[in-house]
Amino acid sequence: MALKKINTQYWEENKWHHDCSLYYSDSKGLYSSKNTFPLSTGIIYQSHGYKGYHHDIIEVNGLKIKIDSNFGYDNRSYLRASVEMNGQRLLDFDTSKLFILNNCSIATFDVKPYEWNTLFDKIIVATNNFIPKFFSKQSIAYTEKLREILNSDSVKIKGTFMNEKEYVWNGDFIVTLLVADKITDLINGFRLSQVNDKITIEYTLKLCREFLAKLRIIDADITDSRTKRLSDTLFLIHEFMYENDCGLDFFSAFVGEKKKMMTCEHSFR
Repeated sequence: MALKKINTQYWEENKWHHDCSLYYSDSKGLYSSKNTFPLSTGIIYQSHGYKGYHHDIIEVNGLKIKIDSNFGYDNRSYLRASVEMNGQRLLDFDTSKLFILNNCSIATFDVKPYEWNTLFDKIIVATNNFIPKFFSKQSIAYTEKLREILNSDSVKIKGTFMNEKEYVWNGDFIVTLLVADKITDLINGFRLSQVNDKITIEYTLKLCREFLAKLRIIDADITDSRTKRLSDTLFLIHEFMYENDCGLDFFSAFVGEKKKMMTCEHSFR
């Protein structure tokens, strides 16, 4: 059954967001600019305000950008892009996405619907800084913020980017559940992008160890259907730690109260 279109007034009032385009030139690379008429040469994608779902693919000079928009459905609306550069999936370590429950992932460049300028800027920054140092800096900030949430008693979250109202989640179990979902997304994103950056992996392993330690002290209800998400995350963490020569660290987290987590040497191919 088709979704009922709602909140069209918001869509009409925000048409001013749809006045920019994404360009490419050999001298500048990717860049964005407000639309001028007639449209300048080099345009590869023009923003729009069309209601409903739209999927577009742009390919230029080793870049493959897929843009998905779904406007006119209130909180179910979204705007995002996936980006590949020379065959490698780029990741978006926007820490604001840690506080959004739905329609956002590090594997996609997510923004509030209609905010084309923000989306284009994200894509441009990621492609122009496709270097290990920049990647490490962004990934570290993301994992450190996630560790901060893990060690908190409560967290303010929103369902989607469109939600104005924040909800406070209180208690170790519910906060750990949120972190579990974000770790699952993080590891899946690393696999999709084939991440092998040593610094990124080390910080992520640190996050995983602290998550395992937190699981030992929280009061998790096995009969709660949400607990299965913790189990799924544990499975991914085990695989991730094993793949990075830290399988014994995972094991030692569950071998008794007096056992300390082992320090492992990493080997990278």
